[in-house]
Amino acid sequence: MNNNRSRTNGKSGGALVMVVVVMLTLLVMVMGMFQLRTRAGIEAIQMGQSIRAFWMAEAGLQDALQRLTLPEYRNYDSYSNSVGNGSYEINVTDISSSTIPYPKTTYTVVSVGRDGGFNRRVQQMLSISQALKPALVLQGDADLSSNSKIDGSVLLLNGEFSTHNHTTEIMEYVYGENVMGGGIYEQAQIPPEVEPPDLDTHFYFSKIDAVHYNTNALPLTLLGGSISGSVTYDADVRYSTALSVAPNTEITTSGDLFFDADTTFNGAVTIYCGGNLSIDRKTALPPGSVVIAREAVNLSAQTTFNQQVRIFSGADITIGSQASFDGGSILYAHGDLVIASGGAISVDDSGKGIMLLANGGIDIRSNLNVFKGVIYANTGPVKIAPNSEIYGAVVALAGLSAGSNVDFHEDYSVFDWDAGEIGISWEDEVITKGIWLELPPL
Repeated sequence: MNNNRSRTNGKSGGALVMVVVVMLTLLVMVMGMFQLRTRAGIEAIQMGQSIRAFWMAEAGLQDALQRLTLPEYRNYDSYSNSVGNGSYEINVTDISSSTIPYPKTTYTVVSVGRDGGFNRRVQQMLSISQALKPALVLQGDADLSSNSKIDGSVLLLNGEFSTHNHTTEIMEYVYGENVMGGGIYEQAQIPPEVEPPDLDTHFYFSKIDAVHYNTNALPLTLLGGSISGSVTYDADVRYSTALSVAPNTEITTSGDLFFDADTTFNGAVTIYCGGNLSIDRKTALPPGSVVIAREAVNLSAQTTFNQQVRIFSGADITIGSQASFDGGSILYAHGDLVIASGGAISVDDSGKGIMLLANGGIDIRSNLNVFKGVIYANTGPVKIAPNSEIYGAVVALAGLSAGSNVDFHEDYSVFDWDAGEIGISWEDEVITKGIWLELPPL
């Protein structure tokens, strides 16, 4: 009997040991799993902090690059900022070289992002070049006759630039290749990211296209006299005798408009012409006048353009000889712009310059007697008569030919216009971002 009890107690003791072993095993497993989960949680937190530190560094880098586009921030070599639980520190180093022939500043920007006990570092370079605003911007072949002088630089985007008799003097650089014929100049490579200034032809043509026209307009011949207020004709209109136009008069025709006799504009006038516009006699357009024609504009010899006159044509503009321009006027031809020969063109060189703009070409057959402004031809050549002196810029994107004794003077005061007023976009700076790198943590 005692033996049976002993065997029973032995079995119970063995089972108890097994239970204890199993419980200990489970406890070890649970503790191991808890430690794994704890470690995984810590690693997840650390990974999150590292990721947030990276994005802090990226945010700092983008902040620095954006600030550097503004001149007032370029004197800062370091600064920091906090965002939530993170922060970033910026270090900017100027590594510019003075060995290049155009103004350029290069910065190395390093951003350190921090979150928790982690940091991440990123780096990028930023180059800022002053945009070239030369006396001549050329595409296509350009030909200068003898005894020309360029007081400024030349941007030769493509084509050949031909000088003659080694008598062309260029005071600064010729950016580009294929300079033929000699002369005095220093050549340099075209800076990166350089593009010619853009003429927004839609800026002008949208105004032209808004003018009402009627292809079946009937002809209407009117005697002169005087007109004032708002005058509208759904016709082709011809004023056959002398006409006096009161200040602030608005004339609208759906067809052609011809002034055949002496016309006196006594103040600013606005003309909307749905066809061709022609003024056949000597006349003066008062300050602030606006002329918009869907077709060609033909102005007689000895036309005077007073300050801030606007003439926009959906075709060609032809101006007779001996014209006179005051500052601030804009002439835009969606076709060609031609100034006839026979006497000098005089320009008031005080204040704003004159904008001679064409989607086609520009042909100036009279010598420009101290012209100040911009001559811009988009798809046709620029032709300039001998014995001309030009202050400002000539942009010839389909070739240039100039007679002898033509001087070009780089003068960018002519671009001192209100934003969007002239429809020409010419950046003051060219900003280029370099390669992005991630650096080892600190």
